[in-house]
Amino acid sequence: MFQSIQNKRIRIIFIISLIVFFFVLVKIFYIQVIEYEKLNTLANQLWSRELTVQADRGKILDRNGKIIVDNVTTVGLYLVPNQILNKSEVAKTLSIILGVSYDEMYRHVSKKTSIERVHPEGRNLDFEVADKINNYNPEELLIITTGTQGEPMSALSRMSAGEHKKVQITPDDLVIFSSSAIPGNANSINKIINKLYLKGVRVFTNTEFSDIHTSGHAKEEELKWMLRII
Repeated sequence: MFQSIQNKRIRIIFIISLIVFFFVLVKIFYIQVIEYEKLNTLANQLWSRELTVQADRGKILDRNGKIIVDNVTTVGLYLVPNQILNKSEVAKTLSIILGVSYDEMYRHVSKKTSIERVHPEGRNLDFEVADKINNYNPEELLIITTGTQGEPMSALSRMSAGEHKKVQITPDDLVIFSSSAIPGNANSINKIINKLYLKGVRVFTNTEFSDIHTSGHAKEEELKWMLRII
């Protein structure tokens, strides 16, 4: 008698568990299939992030009221890594558009942060400049670029690695470092020079035998001119 009652209770508990499990499955199906679009839209609307927007800097005018330095609106790229499903495809597409390496872009899309700011080249060439470069003969072209201190995100660094979006270095090119290495930058500079040598490029640097250093500071007459126009 006791055994019969115990078996009956076990069957009741089992049936109740099946019913609860069934209702859970129905609820999951309802959320994931029937109401997914609606609930996903509502969830995205609730997502928020506070960002500090820096104030515009003041304009600089000359004595005639002509603008010398102005505020220029630029576009920045921000990613939300946890909302990117196909990270490999997104990284590949962005690396082609921005002219950066796939590994660098994949590092951005894989960050464990709520928002990730992407830092592409600081000074991109516009399409007009790119078209002019394509129309020039290589032997008639002089490019003044950044990167003589080995900055990893500079244009020269990207050219040496073959990752620049608009400029490709060839063995016929000549690269001149018209600068002296700042203490601590020698290793970074040498890495760029080594990459250039591997591409067959002729490289000239500032040494005791070839004084080609150009100062980044304004000369006396240039300072006088600047003071006159302000």
